[in-house]
Amino acid sequence: MITNHKLDGADYVPTVHTSGWIKPELILVHDTSSRLTKGNVVNYLKKNKPKASYHVVIERDGTIVQMAPFNRRCHHAGRSSFRGRKYCNGFSIGIGIVSPGPLSGTTEKAKSWFGEWYSEGIVDQRSPHHGNSHLWLAYTPEQMMALDGVVRALHSEYGDVPVSGHYVVSPGRKVDPAPTLNFADLGVAPVEVEPETEPADKALAKTSRKYKTTAGAKHTLGGVGVAAIGLEVSKAVGVDKISSAKIYFDTVAGFVSSYGVTMLIAACVGGWLITELLLKWQREDYDSGRYEPSEEMNEGAGQWL
Repeated sequence: MITNHKLDGADYVPTVHTSGWIKPELILVHDTSSRLTKGNVVNYLKKNKPKASYHVVIERDGTIVQMAPFNRRCHHAGRSSFRGRKYCNGFSIGIGIVSPGPLSGTTEKAKSWFGEWYSEGIVDQRSPHHGNSHLWLAYTPEQMMALDGVVRALHSEYGDVPVSGHYVVSPGRKVDPAPTLNFADLGVAPVEVEPETEPADKALAKTSRKYKTTAGAKHTLGGVGVAAIGLEVSKAVGVDKISSAKIYFDTVAGFVSSYGVTMLIAACVGGWLITELLLKWQREDYDSGRYEPSEEMNEGAGQWL
């Protein structure tokens, strides 16, 4: 049962990463692609730099932890589209099943992206939607029972909303949950991945203000100057070898020789202004839910969200 958009009887550990209100019209299932230690994912999602969040996390032993009311927007889908509607965070409930994600190796011994090895419960299964990934750690029976219970409760409260996977709404960009998850076992018909004329991430990125601003800048001298000089100088600062640094500073010198010091200063100022605008719009994207969690390792939590 659900009361005031919260599961009755479930642990509740709030995340700070919610934004705005939603009407739940889709249930999205995810892998956490994380270490399996109980509480690891929940502790990370309470507050994290990428601002990632799920409504519900299901631990390996079947423990259900809710982290946000079901009528609040969480940041779990990133760039996504479902039946023509973009940015699924604005109308979906995110459920994260604790799992290490795709593995590499064999069914006898396989390694996760964060270096942890597994020797039991490894399944070899492919699908057209999971790319080259084919080794997975099987979900536990307790997790499947918990997921079934959560879906039933959500359907009872919000009606017969579709249940789908992250790879369905972000085809070519995401491969979770694993193909070992049979949506028919949840009593729902699987939602097929809709064909895309181009990868979903590229198509959706072109609608963002960041893309339009960047694309426009590429067609101006200032944009080109900022891109070239900013990249090379920033790299040079962190370069250890003098020979490499010389190449970068030669690039700057060449720019000055061609366009003059005034143009260099103008390009740098213009680059700073554009960067500030992009950061401002990114913060607005966080608030409105149009956010894609970063795919970089968080050393403390061992996450890929």
